[in-house]
Amino acid sequence: MPYNIRKLPNSNRYRVKNISNGKIVAKSTTKAKAEAQVRYLNYLYGKEKSGGAVPYDEIFSERFL
Repeated sequence: MPYNIRKLPNSNRYRVKNISNGKIVAKSTTKAKAEAQVRYLNYLYGKEKSGGAVPYDEIFSERFL
């Protein structure tokens, strides 16, 4: 699942969006946190694709929202 990081206009904040379904994962976050979140989401997607079960609440925990 590809994720996109976009800079918000007139601020130093970023948005993380799932390109496949258009769902916004993070609305306004710093660049470092957005990049870390994309790495984590790609890790979970690879783990799920390889057959390892990933619980839904782990994907959308308060740690990354």
